Amino acid sequence: MFLIIIIGLIGFGLYELATTVYTVPNRQTKKAVKRLVNQKKLSDDLKEFFVDPISKVFSKFIKMDRIAREKQQRNLLRVGIDITPEKYYADALVISLWILCLGALFILIGVPIFFAIAAIFAVWLFFSNIDVANKEIKKVNNAITRDLPKFVMIYDHARGDNVQLVDIIEKYREAACKEFQYDLDLLIVDLKTGSEESALISFAERTNIQELSNFVNILLGSIKGDDVSTAIQLTQREMEVIRREEKNRKILALPDKVRMAIVATGVMAAIVAVTPIIMDTVKGISMFK
Repeated sequence: MFLIIIIGLIGFGLYELATTVYTVPNRQTKKAVKRLVNQKKLSDDLKEFFVDPISKVFSKFIKMDRIAREKQQRNLLRVGIDITPEKYYADALVISLWILCLGALFILIGVPIFFAIAAIFAVWLFFSNIDVANKEIKKVNNAITRDLPKFVMIYDHARGDNVQLVDIIEKYREAACKEFQYDLDLLIVDLKTGSEESALISFAERTNIQELSNFVNILLGSIKGDDVSTAIQLTQREMEVIRREEKNRKILALPDKVRMAIVATGVMAAIVAVTPIIMDTVKGISMFK
């Protein structure tokens, strides 16, 4: 009984850790975090004690291609995860290893089936954790794409007044969505410290959003003295079409999400129902040995 209680407590701790270790803060949340810096979550303590010391060692043995590493580092910073790519992958690995260790304890109390369940969960959790940044990047890029018509409109209104590009960007940043502010801050710094052309090219490469890259090409043409009025009008129309398509896609995708939730609930219910039957069968077989 004591061992079961210990396993239960460890399981709760690992669950808390696994489900919150990669919570991605938004820009507004970060301000609140600064005010509450002394109020740490249980998951923070668990990660600091159980994960960080081991993952720091593991991260030294993770080798990445230079280009892939730079891209992943940019993505992590864009979504507010301020760690190296090696540490990011090592954290995910260590958390899954702890889940496996917990599963191994079930063998000691004669419930090996839960080790198999823990192993499956550990593998799923590893791939889920390493995919967190990609999922967040998609959310950020979608938010930026939805906000682009506002960007184009502000630029179109201001460009005829001989306003500097950096001033237009700073004005737009005040009204931009929070997901776009990190990239805009970097763009503003680059515009103030280097050439406009190189700043815009780096901006487009960093965000890697096709619609934004198209608009950057218009900005580059404007810098060279090209007449971009027609191009801006066409861009605004294209972005409006994209915005409508995205809205319709979300409406159509809602039933799929509901169905997925129902299927997941059914699978979990089946596991709970079948487990006692399997255990009784195993005990029955062992009695005839």
